[in-house]
Amino acid sequence: MEKTCKKCNEKKDLNLFVKNKKIKIGVCNTCKKCANTRTNLYRIKNSIKINKNKIKYDLLNPEKAKERSIKAIKVLGNSYLNKCLTQKGFTKEQITPELIEVQRIIIKTKRLCKTSKI
Repeated sequence: MEKTCKKCNEKKDLNLFVKNKKIKIGVCNTCKKCANTRTNLYRIKNSIKINKNKIKYDLLNPEKAKERSIKAIKVLGNSYLNKCLTQKGFTKEQITPELIEVQRIIIKTKRLCKTSKI
């Protein structure tokens, strides 16, 4: 079954639309691609507001903030690796997915060396 996206006016399969149980057919009027674009634009326009709210939440919930940062370090998430690379002097334009992977490998290697005491 197909449906037309309200934003891009393209006919797409239902599995390409955002799910919503409240709507009769179970999906929203916008496709996932348009919904993601809208969300990304919101995050860009409201980044200061979002960061202020995050800081406020972290101050009110220090345990959860610490848990989240420890998890990011253990998992070696992209945001943590981006932060490491910017601290080393790389600009946002210079940071590529390949560079992030190299940084991930470097940190994993250093951690292995520390645990095995080589």
